Amino acid sequence: GIPPLTNFFTTMMYIRAFEILNRRGFLDNSERKKATEIIVESLNYTMRLQEWGAMNRSALRAETLALAIRALPDNPKAKIWKVYEQALGGDNWGNWEIEDATLYHAVWLYSMIGYADAKNKMNELFHTPEIYYYAQYFLNLICPAGIIPDFGDSHWTSNWAKFLVFFECAANQYNDPELKWAASTIGNK
Repeated sequence: GIPPLTNFFTTMMYIRAFEILNRRGFLDNSERKKATEIIVESLNYTMRLQEWGAMNRSALRAETLALAIRALPDNPKAKIWKVYEQALGGDNWGNWEIEDATLYHAVWLYSMIGYADAKNKMNELFHTPEIYYYAQYFLNLICPAGIIPDFGDSHWTSNWAKFLVFFECAANQYNDPELKWAASTIGNK
């Protein structure tokens, strides 16, 4: 059948919540077992339809797999997840992404932050030339309305919250007041 988490835009949120609740001891054995089953079944479903390359959908999958590996390191499927995670993550890490719309740039950047966080490599991510370039590129695209204008098949104000997170992380990593301004400007809209 179809598992509860079929949408790769939300699976990582479930895994992150599970990991936090489990680590803090808020789950009993039956809850832990049920949540683990949901994660495993959902990842099996997600891996059936892979998308490769430096794009938001493969970055979303890499982030999800990295979180699952961190949350369930002893699961028998973790070795298989690791192979897929490294392949999908490797397509994205240190590469120019292939997205062509504001909407998808934001998803890709947000997923890469989640992926780096899951692997405890945030500093390394922000020291790739590509991520530095995108921080400067999107900083310079902020228009007088205080947002990044839409292009491609995007629409006005799409994914502003993801750009807010990206600029906050970039400002922190680069200690850059202009990037902090970008986050504040977007956040105040």
